[in-house]
Amino acid sequence: MIIEHKKQYLIRSLIIGGEVLILSIILTCLHYVGTSTIGVTENLYLRGSVILLLSFALSSISTGQVLHHHFVRGDEILLRSLKANFMFFCLTISLLFLLKSHLFHWKFLFPLFVAQTTLNVLYRWSMRWIIKHMRARKSERKGALFVGDLNSVRQQMISMAKDPTTGYTVHGYFSLSPDPDATIAHLYRGTPDQVEAYLSKNETHINELYCTLPPDQTEQIKRIIDFCDNNLIRFIGIPTTYDFINHRATTLTIDGSPAIILRDAPLESLDNRFIKRSFDVVCSFVFLCTLFPIILLIIAPWIKLSSPGPIFFRQKRSGLNGKEFWCYKFRSMRVNAQADKLQATENDPRKTTVGNFMRKTNIDELPQFINVLLGDMSIVGPRPHMLTHTEQYRQLIDKYMVRHFVRPGITGWAQVTGFRGETKELWQMEGRVQKDIWYIEHWKFTLDLWIIIKTIINIGEKNAY
Repeated sequence: MIIEHKKQYLIRSLIIGGEVLILSIILTCLHYVGTSTIGVTENLYLRGSVILLLSFALSSISTGQVLHHHFVRGDEILLRSLKANFMFFCLTISLLFLLKSHLFHWKFLFPLFVAQTTLNVLYRWSMRWIIKHMRARKSERKGALFVGDLNSVRQQMISMAKDPTTGYTVHGYFSLSPDPDATIAHLYRGTPDQVEAYLSKNETHINELYCTLPPDQTEQIKRIIDFCDNNLIRFIGIPTTYDFINHRATTLTIDGSPAIILRDAPLESLDNRFIKRSFDVVCSFVFLCTLFPIILLIIAPWIKLSSPGPIFFRQKRSGLNGKEFWCYKFRSMRVNAQADKLQATENDPRKTTVGNFMRKTNIDELPQFINVLLGDMSIVGPRPHMLTHTEQYRQLIDKYMVRHFVRPGITGWAQVTGFRGETKELWQMEGRVQKDIWYIEHWKFTLDLWIIIKTIINIGEKNAY
């Protein structure tokens, strides 16, 4: 285990060192190719380069690396790389601006960030490819053995058995009966009470033992632990008490006792919240200062001419942690007493001509960028519902309130996957809630970008009314 930690430390050091080297090469190229155009002296450039290298190293360390993990997908590598470069971007802009450096110039910063991000991603993917192929060698692979019910570890075991690049060789499993999955059926070695005899003959080939025996098998578990401790086998106990949990959870230790946190979503992480909120603030501020005034000048007279009433419609909705807030929209209906109770329908007589157009093109939602800037909403997230609907559906739909663990959004995963618009039937709202919970549990910055792109592509779809 100590050797394994040393390997992981070496890999992490190589990743950070390689990325710093890439940045140094980029800075050197920029120095000789383009910095003369912005009037930077040799001394100022060297000082600025030191600042950039330190800020990048800090960004890379704080976001962490996942290349050394045995089970990691390509999108996780991409996300970590983008997070590191985004933090590097923010730190660099802030430091150069505060220090009033001559390097605070788009002719220097733009090619720097484009080149660094591109080469950084390529470097990490290349390193992962090298690590996987090194682990695929027989001399590098670790022997694994499974004991107990396979329900909670089946997928991990299948991955280890089928893919040698994970760095494992599965020597078998001990369970009450052979598993029906053909991929691992041949690896059956007997019942759990036979595991100690097997280990006595094969301990030199086993590096890790995964145990899913239930708590009532305490004596047998203790014997297996003792054997593992005395034979340099890493014992990994996997709780089976929580097999009913079908979503992501996080394990932790409280005063030496294991515990599980439900709903420990990616946005619970401070750096993830920082990335999402920074994106929201920058985009909403830029939009409200540029395109929004132009749209307002065109839409406002049209709304006033279509029917008497205000330009903006505001309504109390349920937000983060169930807190109420005023949600802003362009008014798309005639002033009516049912605005806070009834959803808009396809041929709703309350809608005006301009309102129908705005709903089809999503223009009526644009004032919600004000809510985003104020912190009530995010650009992407579960759509905020009317207070009456929140009270109604929380009684009818299990886990409905989970969607309030994050800020509501102008658009969301449910809206781009077929659950936009009116919810005539209960199953439609149930489907929307399921999509919202999936989004909360699987949030990634790249997922937000994809939802924004899909929202733009879907403008004018049939459910937009």
